[in-house]
Amino acid sequence: MSPDTPRLPHFFIAGAPKCGTTSLYHHLDQHPGIYMSPIKEPNYWAPEFHAEPVARHAALFRAHAEKVRTWLDGPMDTRLFAGPVTSLADYHRLFRRSTDHQVLGEASPNYLWSPQAPARIAAAIPTAKIIAILRNPADRAFSQYRQMANSGGVTHNFQQHLEKAVANTDRRHLSDLWPFLELGLYATQIERYRTHFPTSQIRVWLYEDTLAPNFHYDVFDFLNVDTCFTPDTSTRYLEQPRPRFKRSARLIQDSGLASLVRRTMPSSARPLLKKLAFRRDAKPVMRPFSRAWLIDYYRDDIRRLEQLLQRDLSAWLR
Repeated sequence: MSPDTPRLPHFFIAGAPKCGTTSLYHHLDQHPGIYMSPIKEPNYWAPEFHAEPVARHAALFRAHAEKVRTWLDGPMDTRLFAGPVTSLADYHRLFRRSTDHQVLGEASPNYLWSPQAPARIAAAIPTAKIIAILRNPADRAFSQYRQMANSGGVTHNFQQHLEKAVANTDRRHLSDLWPFLELGLYATQIERYRTHFPTSQIRVWLYEDTLAPNFHYDVFDFLNVDTCFTPDTSTRYLEQPRPRFKRSARLIQDSGLASLVRRTMPSSARPLLKKLAFRRDAKPVMRPFSRAWLIDYYRDDIRRLEQLLQRDLSAWLR
């Protein structure tokens, strides 16, 4: 096939966020028969993520969008994290180097939550296969909170964040508060995909399933590629270190200084910088009161999900 022929993905890692999708993206990318979009999270099919999310991030959002456009004009020989890719022509360009691969894929974990993504994908690629990984929604929310707290994005405690998320009524702008809790309402999201795709094209794994030795072979089988390939799974992705100074961490990220340091600092000096910037103490643990609060919040959705998947999810309710 000519590199000028527009190509679209055969499958999507649609979600959910903080459920292991980044690791799966990298592991599938190793397979010689699979070509993964060199931008993880282009979010093309989820227009909710095309607009500037919140006013205080507007300048950063515009700068990143410009970075994406510049990157698309280049050789695309490096990986880029997160879009936005907003035009179909640019989306086609993500796969222009994919002429010798069996199947093409991309990973945008927000597609699972997006109310618009399932219909948009189905209209353009009705044969697409959908992959979802679901994690205990209480643990998923706590993991996302830790990521935001470690970057300096939030300074209040977890229970306060839950209460702020419930009290938040702004559904026009994406923020740290919305759709923070909604991302864990999996039954509603799976039902939406089943409305637009046959169940044979949708495969749902639980986070615990990804730890099984045969997990990747099951994914390869679902995608109809060589199941004899063994990916290197030794690297763990997106594990969040705890910064020593959270407010400073946020300022460094928003100013672009972190990106500059990564580009210019010698690799030999990075371990020392990490030791100075991040703590090595034990990971925070969710308090029982907050877990009970979240179990109550998600209870009805979990029961519906049990029926949809025909799997016992009682451990999520303890």
